[in-house]
Amino acid sequence: MPRRPSALPERSESLGSTPVRFGWTVGALTATLAVAVSLSVPGEWIPHVVRSAEFTAHALGFAVACGLWGLRRHARLGVVLALGVVAAVGTEVLQQAVVPLRSGSASDALADVLGVGAGVGVAFLVRRRRASPA
Repeated sequence: MPRRPSALPERSESLGSTPVRFGWTVGALTATLAVAVSLSVPGEWIPHVVRSAEFTAHALGFAVACGLWGLRRHARLGVVLALGVVAAVGTEVLQQAVVPLRSGSASDALADVLGVGAGVGVAFLVRRRRASPA
């Protein structure tokens, strides 16, 4: 009896018990949710320590989220980059308009956009390295 082809990748392509293609998606969704929540909490809930490193926190949050989206198997890096920039600027506008005791700032938007670029850049390099013959 012939074997039916499996829709899931071989065991060597898995990340623990979760196939890689789902692992990157779960990671990307988790990072995106973490960024969204952290940027939407009221200002009085943010510890002073985080405020002093705000530029770095903004950049790292967007870098991780966009990098993980870019590592998904069929992700188009141009789309990830464009959506990341829209999200980066959009979150600052929403902070200004909606979140109590928070204000959007150009320096935060710059940090977000730099993080988007860094995350997509790392995803590009990882994908290029994976595609090159070993």
